[in-house]
Order: sequence, then structure tokens, then C-alpha cells
Amino acid sequence: MGLSSTVIACRPFSQGHSAMTGGQVSGLCPKRRLAASVMLAALFTLGLIMANRITACGCSVPKGSKCQHEQQRQATRQKANDAARGTPAERGYDKDWWRLRAAFLKAHPTCCVCGAKATHVDHIKSVKEAPHLRLVPTNLRSMCGPCHSRRTARDQSQAWGRR
Repeated sequence: MGLSSTVIACRPFSQGHSAMTGGQVSGLCPKRRLAASVMLAALFTLGLIMANRITACGCSVPKGSKCQHEQQRQATRQKANDAARGTPAERGYDKDWWRLRAAFLKAHPTCCVCGAKATHVDHIKSVKEAPHLRLVPTNLRSMCGPCHSRRTARDQSQAWGRR
């Protein structure tokens, strides 16, 4: 007896398929249904299959994935965020910035945090906070990618809820 562990993408839960496998177990005789249930429970316990989650729109999808409705809502939200954010030039990263950035990296080739090769130039005071310091070399520091990502995540997380 083979049990299918494939999940039917975005099938409303109300249409009667099993939340664990997407296969129908109810059509089996009682003896086989019990065997199938025991097998499913064992596979589930071992972590070889995962229970599906039911989305807000009623779709049954594997944990960690999104149904087509959630993907569409996420794409719409992302488009709105991108439109509100503006272009890099509108945020202060124009030709003058790129020239200063190249010169600064040439003068300061190592990360100020860990000493690795610098690939980013970070504003100590952000352009949003202090636009007048955007092109001032004393407001800059060179950083490698991982250090810059950590710093940016920390700085931006402090501003959550104050926008």
C-alpha cells in the first residue's frame, strides 16, 4: 500500500482531503485505514512528513510555504513598500555619493569592526537623521558586508514603531 505524501497546493480544506498528506484515507477498509493511520502517525512523529497548516483564506499548504493568495498579498504589499521608499537617488545616493564612496573605500580598505576587506561605506548618522552629513567623510566608516548588515539591522530595528 503506498501513501502519497505530496501536498495539493492551495486546495481548500473543506473539500475533504487529509490535512497530513493530501491523500484520501477515508476510502479504505477499516483494517487498512487503521494501518494507514498508524503509518502516518509514525512518519509524522519521525518528522518525515509535516502537518499542513490552514491559511486565513482556507487553503491547506505545507508549513513554511504560502498559498497563491498569500503570495499575491505579499507581492502587493512589497510593491507598495517599494513605491513609498523611493529610488536610491531620491534617498540621497546620487553620483556625488558614489564618487565619495569609491574614494573612501580606497583610503580605508579594511572593515572598521573586524578588519576584513571593506565593501560597504556606512553613515554613522543616517542620511534620514542627518541629511546635511551625507557627504561628510567624518560621518562615514568602511565595513565588510556581514558587519554592515548586522549594523543596519540593529539600527533599523530600533526605529520600528516610530515611523
